[in-house]
Amino acid sequence: MIGLLMNKNNTSLRYMQVYLDLKSQITNGNYQTGTQIPIEKDLLSHYDISITTLRRAIDLLCREGMLIKKQGSGTFVNRKSQEVTAPAVETPVPPQARIAVLMPSVSRMTPEGDGRHWQINLRRVDGIYQEAARLRAGVSVFDLSEVFDLNEFDGAIIFRAFEIEMEDVFDKLIAPLKKAGKPFVVVSEYNLRFADKYWVVENLAVEFLRAYKYLSESGMKKLLVVGMNLSPENPRVNILPYVLDRKNYQFLENPGSDRESARKKMAAYLKDNRGLGDIDTIFCLTDLQALGVMAALLDYGIKIPDDVNLMGCDNISDGLTAPVPLTTFEFSDRSVGALALELLVRAIRGDFPDGLMITKRSRIVERDSVRPKR
Repeated sequence: MIGLLMNKNNTSLRYMQVYLDLKSQITNGNYQTGTQIPIEKDLLSHYDISITTLRRAIDLLCREGMLIKKQGSGTFVNRKSQEVTAPAVETPVPPQARIAVLMPSVSRMTPEGDGRHWQINLRRVDGIYQEAARLRAGVSVFDLSEVFDLNEFDGAIIFRAFEIEMEDVFDKLIAPLKKAGKPFVVVSEYNLRFADKYWVVENLAVEFLRAYKYLSESGMKKLLVVGMNLSPENPRVNILPYVLDRKNYQFLENPGSDRESARKKMAAYLKDNRGLGDIDTIFCLTDLQALGVMAALLDYGIKIPDDVNLMGCDNISDGLTAPVPLTTFEFSDRSVGALALELLVRAIRGDFPDGLMITKRSRIVERDSVRPKR
């Protein structure tokens, strides 16, 4: 879900964040048709906003027909919400705003070759296009293998991953924008550069801490972490001491992010250790690795989740159709792209001359591979 804005005095964008997040929860099915959404007290606590900001977002969703208020009962997802296609209000944008979206080479982001970024970036781009249609802004998407001229655009959204994480590549990329005084929004999971003015950022350490705490609440006592680059510098694992004693977790490093290499790695581990021993929970740093681990466990005769909890990360579509539907947590849903587009067009308009950072929270997707919380 949506986190906090650094600038709490700006209620206009904050209500839009809440609106987009609640809308995403409804369209994704997290709030089912006909059910009541959380009460105001819980929403205020979760989003850390004022009652005025919350009600502005709720009222907008009611005007769109996605929510309906029932006096004395609460606010419910409207049974007609899925039929609504156009919002009731629009945010003014600069005339004919032209937006470039820049990402790493698409050839780097194949399903089995990367394991996560291809679906993450697909969700991001989809959110950008949906918001661009609402704001009537023009969007062109490029990867670094293409020829493009940023002088033709009013601003850019940049996904910092793979080669774009390299400072020299990034600095060369943004040079035309800085020279022309045009804004750009960085979408990043970490790699925070305080020289950049506009971010939509997801804090890996905070989000993985949340995932480990979720597993702890599900009865985790002894944890095995499977993934790439399990060094102390990796924010995906360096927060584990806040949840477990060092003696209660161990690492199984797998150089590949594909399921087959993870299956082989897990099978070798089971053979060498004659099973899992006292391991009761396995956490994989990508869903593809979790699916490979799942195959090895089932081949060995280990039951999921009766014998061991198994959790992945990224919420790729394959996890839903796995032999045991995979519990996971999702980075970068469509609202990340929508937030980046909203922030950029308002930066072009001059709303945030001092810059702004928006934090975006992940969500845990509960399925069958983790036992219910105690």
